Amino acid sequence: MTDAELPRLRGSEAVQEAARRIVRGDTSIAAANALESALLLDRRDDEEGLLEVLALYAPKAGRPYADEKELRAAIVSVLGVEGQRG
Repeated sequence: MTDAELPRLRGSEAVQEAARRIVRGDTSIAAANALESALLLDRRDDEEGLLEVLALYAPKAGRPYADEKELRAAIVSVLGVEGQRG
């Protein structure tokens, strides 16, 4: 995914950069942990759903855990700027 194709994201610079890392294709636990840490520092109530997905994130583990597609969808849903889609 090119930078032009990335959705516009809101949040602190740390949140945006961590989220872009995942949306660009880094599906590692380290990338998810970086986003979770940045979100916890921001402490915004509207990001609770994304924190729940991050808590359940385990790539390729199957149900009941969240996978890569669910994490990317949650990022765009919670942090995406309205009217922008990636």
